[in-house]
Amino acid sequence: MLHQEIFNEAEIFMAICRHSFSLMVADIVWSSEQAKYLLAAVSKLSHTFGDGLAGSYDRGCKFRTTLSRSTVRPRAQALNCMSLMLAFHGYAHRHLCQLHFLARYIDGTGLEDLEGCKCIL
Repeated sequence: MLHQEIFNEAEIFMAICRHSFSLMVADIVWSSEQAKYLLAAVSKLSHTFGDGLAGSYDRGCKFRTTLSRSTVRPRAQALNCMSLMLAFHGYAHRHLCQLHFLARYIDGTGLEDLEGCKCIL
């Protein structure tokens, strides 16, 4: 008999565009939220949209390190994928971190706070 708990949803991971349209939805199951969901989103959406993908996440600066150590790195680098952080988390970080990862200071992102969802691409 299968153990029922492994099929329980813990949360939903959702990637949306800055206009709040859903791009990707995944069930976060028993293992809880981990970088694997965001890595999967970067992989899938980089194949779909190509060059210049910019994504935000709670800790965008920390995710950049995770991305640089993953198998997704070569593709992300080739397509100039950018890791950003949400405004709420960004203002709690050091100023240097804000300059590199807060959307407000990145050319082409406008005045977005990126707070619509956990992962915005």
